[in-house]
Amino acid sequence: MAIFAPPLPASDLQSKLIAPDVVITYFRGHITNELAMKQLPYFRSVLQGSNAATWIMELTAMTGFDPSAMTAGARWWHAFKDAKGEQILLVSTQSAARMAAASLSFSIGLSVKSFTSLEPALAYAGIRPVRGARNRVSS
Repeated sequence: MAIFAPPLPASDLQSKLIAPDVVITYFRGHITNELAMKQLPYFRSVLQGSNAATWIMELTAMTGFDPSAMTAGARWWHAFKDAKGEQILLVSTQSAARMAAASLSFSIGLSVKSFTSLEPALAYAGIRPVRGARNRVSS
């Protein structure tokens, strides 16, 4: 009798500017170095021409990450810092993700504040959710 593993969830990174000074990235599924490096140019394009001082990393749909993804993560953090980014708001309940963020925060020199859900992070950034609309916010 053959045993089949359930299909892996689709993995994705989506970044968008949600206010003149706030960018958000939604992480979904298992994040690999290859996926993160593939999406880095788009993340840089979102940052270009903005004055995004705050980056919200929404990780609640992330199922995990490869250790090699830390290399790509450092490049994302450097891109944000190079774009005059000041603080990262990390939304995650995963201790591994929070520990990785703390390590990157120390090595790259960016402030990180952790939240367990998106709403408090949005409020901290001065953004309010649009009622009845998933993943939509208003400044």
